[in-house]
Amino acid sequence: MDDDNVTSDRNPTFTVTNYQAVTDDADNVSVKWFVDDAEQAGETGATFTPSALSDGEYVVTAQFIDVSGNITDSNAITVKIKEDYPMKMEFIEIGKGALSGNGSEGVVKSNMVINNTNDRENLIT
Repeated sequence: MDDDNVTSDRNPTFTVTNYQAVTDDADNVSVKWFVDDAEQAGETGATFTPSALSDGEYVVTAQFIDVSGNITDSNAITVKIKEDYPMKMEFIEIGKGALSGNGSEGVVKSNMVINNTNDRENLIT
């Protein structure tokens, strides 16, 4: 995900980095995780990996509960799951070895560099 919070990983792992800031005794703090305000059953640790997520945007939060019942909410993080991030490319062999290189195939020679979806679409066109 790096810094843009976009990933193709359908099961990204989230980790609470300020876990110790909740209390001096973090061993006595339980954690509840939420995806779009829905509590994730069985998730109680400082690290959380959700079930497979579909393409879309999700808001992930954690809630800390100390032994006295005090509750502290984490900052929310929005993550975007996008199947083609980074873009997956399929290469198709043109002519299956029948290209002569003399231009008769109608394929124009190009030194085109494919960096994104638009470049790919332009190549196909």
